[in-house]
This record gives sequence, structure tokens and C-alpha cells, in this order.
Amino acid sequence: MKKRKSALKYFVHFIKFGGLEEKRASFHQQYPREVDYARQVHGDKGARYDEEAETAKYEKMTIDFKFIDIVVDFGQSIRNAVSLESKKAKLIIYDRLTSGLPPEQEAFYNQVLRDVEELIGIVAEQPIYTKYPSVAEALCGIRDFATAHQPSLPGQLGAARINLPEPVMGQVVSFHYRYFEKGTSKEDKSLARHLLGNLFHELRDRLELIAPNTSIDDFRAIFSGKAVTKRIKWMGVNNQLYCFIQAISPRLIPHGQKKLEEKWATAAACFVNREGEAFTKRQLENPGVSIDKVHKGREIGELVKILR
Repeated sequence: MKKRKSALKYFVHFIKFGGLEEKRASFHQQYPREVDYARQVHGDKGARYDEEAETAKYEKMTIDFKFIDIVVDFGQSIRNAVSLESKKAKLIIYDRLTSGLPPEQEAFYNQVLRDVEELIGIVAEQPIYTKYPSVAEALCGIRDFATAHQPSLPGQLGAARINLPEPVMGQVVSFHYRYFEKGTSKEDKSLARHLLGNLFHELRDRLELIAPNTSIDDFRAIFSGKAVTKRIKWMGVNNQLYCFIQAISPRLIPHGQKKLEEKWATAAACFVNREGEAFTKRQLENPGVSIDKVHKGREIGELVKILR
């Protein structure tokens, strides 16, 4: 029997086994030489290699002695490859989730979710991927595609599907985390995304305070400063969420302001309890216990130091 293709083979090699680093190293070895050769041999004064932008431009002579312009953009090549491989992965996922026996479909579905969440975690933790956001976007797209096609076991009529929080269709604006380079007003959005990713994995995977099926994009969205469209399921108790909001508030205060306005109303719009029920502002701002007696309170307080 022919072995069936793995949906995430490309991304596993690219992320876990150094595929990106290999491609990047190859680019930075090859193109400085190509540009130098074009300048020295062809007198190409416009030849340019930009290490930071990861681009190269030069003239090259063909076998019939004609000159052609070569323009290479490493970041664009990554975007193109990731987009193509993402489409291939979705085709394989669709095939495996719509054919074969139900137990096989369910086993494949669960494996895909485990693999893709592991890859998303690696991408969130490694700063190199802030230069290539298309990688995280593709992985989230694959995860969402698989979730949308989750197979139902016989007699369940779809009950096996992941119970995601219902959208909050309102005008409440989320919290907003912004990172500025020390001593300047220059905002670093890539680093902010990276730090929020670290916070996400600590909350979900180590402290288990948010639902295990929470996506990193949904978590980042509640710190985006935009209208809330999906709530995060808080798996802890009310006083732990109170502790978290109190600890993180100083890192969310806008420049020029002394306090975070309406933080409890915002928190109620961003989170639901473990049963999927909405919090009220009053529930969150009156925890009924002092912070020093909150279970995991100290860990929560230390955790938010991730956000510089």
C-alpha cells in the first residue's frame, strides 16, 4: 500500500529541522558573490546586495552573450514558497478528512492539530520568524482549515467539533500592547508580537489558564487595540483573571496617561469563563480575595514581566 503524504512535511523541515536557516545562509553566501562578480567583470555599477533587506540586484550574461536583470528578494521567495506549500497542505488535509474510515479521519485530524500547534509555538518563540510573518499566518490558516473540516464520529452530528468561543459583535475595543525601543518613540511591532506570543504559551501551556484550543492570533487580537471579535476562554477562576489584569495593566497604559481606563469592562469583553459564559465587569473588579491568597498569583505576577 502506497504511503500517504504528510500534510505538514514541508513546514516540519522548514521550521523544526533548519530549512529556513539553510535557505537564508545560502542566500547570504551566494548573492554577495554574484553582485561582486557583476561589478568586477561586467562593470555593473548598479549592482547591489542589501543584507538587511535581504535583496540583490545585478546584471547577468546569458549563454548567447545578452545581459538580463536579476532581482532577488529573499523575503518574497519565502512568502511565495510558504503560500504554495500551504495550499498543498490544505489539499492533503481535505483529502484525508473526507475519505477513509471515521476513526482514521479523527486520528489524522488530531495529529494535524498537535503538529501545527507545535510548529506555531516554535515560530512564536524564535525571533527570526518576526522577519517572515507569512510563516505564522500560513500555519494559523492550516489550523483553521483543518478545524473547519473536522470529521464527526458516527452519531455525533458534528458534536465532536471544537467548541470555540462565540464572537462578541460589539464596539468594545480590546487592550493594546505596544513596545517602544528604550528611550525612543519608535514602535517595534514585530517584537511586540513576539513577546505576546511568549506570554500566550506561558498562559496556555505552562499555567493552563486559557483554553488549550486557543489560537495565538486570537490571543494577540485582545491586545491589538481593535474592536473585540472573539473572546478568550479563561480556564482559571475569577480571582486569577483579576490578578492577571492587575499585573498586566501597567504595561498597557497609553503614553501620557496615568491609568488604564475601563479595564474591567474591557476584560469582560475579552474573556469568558471555562463554561463559555460571559463575565460581568463587577465579577472581575471584586475578586473577593486578596491577591496574595490567589492560587498561582505569584506566578501570574511574574509571568507578565515577559512584556517589557
